[in-house]
Amino acid sequence: MVFVMRSVSLADKKFIYEESRKHHRCKCGCGQYIKIKRSHRYIGIPRFLRHHYKFTEKDFITFTCPECGKEIKDIPYKVKNLITCSVECRDKRNSRLQLSVRTGERKDRIEIECLNCHKMFYRVPHLAQKRFCSLKCAHEHIIGSNNPSWKGGKKLALERRSSKHRQRGSIFLNKSFVGCAGHHIDKDHIIHIPNKIHNPTFLPHSYYTWLNMDAQNRIAFDYLYNDLDNAIMNLEAIENLRLIYTVD
Repeated sequence: MVFVMRSVSLADKKFIYEESRKHHRCKCGCGQYIKIKRSHRYIGIPRFLRHHYKFTEKDFITFTCPECGKEIKDIPYKVKNLITCSVECRDKRNSRLQLSVRTGERKDRIEIECLNCHKMFYRVPHLAQKRFCSLKCAHEHIIGSNNPSWKGGKKLALERRSSKHRQRGSIFLNKSFVGCAGHHIDKDHIIHIPNKIHNPTFLPHSYYTWLNMDAQNRIAFDYLYNDLDNAIMNLEAIENLRLIYTVD
């Protein structure tokens, strides 16, 4: 047997459009709209929604939400199984009574101490491996030395970077500091200067093509002369290098 879907004719569409604008309501008093269908053109528009014809407004019952106190007045089969008036009230009730959202049954919970703030909180057994009371505590706990990938911070990172340059035979004219960048005045000599004055956006330069290197070297030596307390090389050697790698 083959079923053929009948297409909606223009007359049917006109009927559905015109009758939908009349806002037919269920006569039982519930106030719900009746959805107009194509078949209603031939069999008539029903007066009641399904299962509503047995009830009148006198048969309505009132339900009071135990959480917010809201009253709901509706036909019995819609109200008799209600526990709360909304999803929000249901979640509040389940949280207060420690009930499962899916089954509504009481769940056994264990008490856990947060590793970050040491606050006691409750959690179901299969989530006991999560030892933090909130995402905020979890993020705070993995910052800094508590992080398994911690390698000592910026200070040790600078020391490791400096050690790599020493292995290559580089010579430092001053000490490194947090927020510095190593500027190569030539292949072997390095001056530590603030990153903001070594950034290519401040002055584009290149050691390989010697683009703007005289100007950048002049800036680096000017910074070094203003911070001689952290200088490693003696002043005479620094002056000799300055004369070689800067052009006045």
